[in-house]
Amino acid sequence: MNYTGARMAMAVAGVLAMMPLTAAAETAVHAVSAEVTSTAALPASIQDRLKASVTVIGERVFLGRDVDELTARQPAYTGVIADVVGRVALGYAVTDVQLTPGATTRIRVAIAPYGETVRTVTTRIDYGNLSPTAKALVAQDLADIPEEVRRLFVGLPVDSLDWVGGISETVLRDRLAAHVPEFTVTIECVAEPDAHVAIYLIPKGEIVRDGEAVVRGGSLPRLLLADATRAVERALPDYAGLPVDFVRRHRKTVAQQLLATARERAFVQQYAVQLQGDVEVDRTLRFVLHAYTDKWRIEGQVRIDAGREADSASLRGLVARRIGSHDAMFTETVLYPGTLTWDWSVGWWHDFGSALTAGYQYELTDGYGAWIWRYQIGSRWYLRGRHPHGAHEREWAVGYRPREYIGLEYVRAETDQWLRLIGYV
Repeated sequence: MNYTGARMAMAVAGVLAMMPLTAAAETAVHAVSAEVTSTAALPASIQDRLKASVTVIGERVFLGRDVDELTARQPAYTGVIADVVGRVALGYAVTDVQLTPGATTRIRVAIAPYGETVRTVTTRIDYGNLSPTAKALVAQDLADIPEEVRRLFVGLPVDSLDWVGGISETVLRDRLAAHVPEFTVTIECVAEPDAHVAIYLIPKGEIVRDGEAVVRGGSLPRLLLADATRAVERALPDYAGLPVDFVRRHRKTVAQQLLATARERAFVQQYAVQLQGDVEVDRTLRFVLHAYTDKWRIEGQVRIDAGREADSASLRGLVARRIGSHDAMFTETVLYPGTLTWDWSVGWWHDFGSALTAGYQYELTDGYGAWIWRYQIGSRWYLRGRHPHGAHEREWAVGYRPREYIGLEYVRAETDQWLRLIGYV
């Protein structure tokens, strides 16, 4: 039993000890209803608690009593109600009690605050060691809390806060739990005319420890987006310390914030690079960046061929300019560091749907042409072929790309075969 309940029980027990019970079943009180009004605004939670208290008082005093006896002694019982409510509702004076006897006896109690009342309330939310970025994200969920606190406390008698404050804090804690369920909340209240309420937030469950930025897919090499990914990686520690569940609930907002950081980089703005991004939330917050351009496709590769004697290492670069939505003109350069030689070619390709691409490539270095094609199987596997004119060997390959930055190919030519490791830059 709480402090208020103990006071009420003691007061009611004293009243019952002085009043004999004379009941007749056909004229007895079977139910009690109560109403509480105040000359000052009462928070709904306090009004409900007082109404419940008056109802309990009425039930303990009146249930089973004879209605005629209750009517005859109405002034005495009215005084009893006023006395008990006055003892329970510290900080309030009972200004009027109206009693309507009957099978359902109705009690109407009017109260008014006395002494000093809460004029203003200052709310301080302690976010712990969160960064300004993380604090701002949590604060968005708590934007209405200062007004909630004001409604709960302003106008209450200062003397009532020893019992009313506990009720208000319970209501406030429930509302905070609805706003930020990923945090444990503690509340401290300083009862003064200019009251102070301090709210402390403590993360629950798994929290974000670190972060990383990765580039997946797109039509640009990862190297060209290094500045954007570094900018994002500098911003990711700002989210450390937040509960993982909280970040999951705000993943769209977090992704938009990090995407805005990436879009501020000079290369992205200068070449109108289209960026898309999403976050994968765990103890490591991972920002996944996709970069595209409507007009250009740029690739860079480092290739190492196992099982091939000549030109087993090479660097490949490709720049393609799109023409319409299905065609592209391109130039490709392959440098062989071992012999310091290189091949240079130009060509064209056409997209036949989303999986098949085919076109024609002309080797400017050696002076011959070849038909080329590629067929994508799912997101990681593909087939490709190269069919030159004349005596040059045809080439087929099956490729697998388990990560955005690395791939494998099994390459088969007419007189040779090898395994190729590809690093995407």
